[in-house]
Amino acid sequence: MTMEELLERLGGNFDRMTLEEYITHAWVRPAGKRFEDIDVARARLVHQLRHDMKIGDDAMDIVLHLLDQLYGMHERMRILKHAIRRQPRSVQAELWEFLIEETGDEVTDA
Repeated sequence: MTMEELLERLGGNFDRMTLEEYITHAWVRPAGKRFEDIDVARARLVHQLRHDMKIGDDAMDIVLHLLDQLYGMHERMRILKHAIRRQPRSVQAELWEFLIEETGDEVTDA
């Protein structure tokens, strides 16, 4: 989508200058001059962090980096769960048991 389409999807809280600031800081990273759905979500997140949670510009890079790491770990865990589900039931049971023992938490295969 174009910048105009992105701004339209973002609604009244955003103007071109704000979006360009987010892009300049690399908080929103379009692929060339095109934006994807992830850019809509990212711009909304940055806006929420800045305005609702009062995260300053200096801290924003750190917060976004940590969130990116968290989302990346979540994706790796989703892939790992899928790999475990593809194993024979006995192997699945051993893996879940091991994870419960190691973490001390109840682990589900959901």
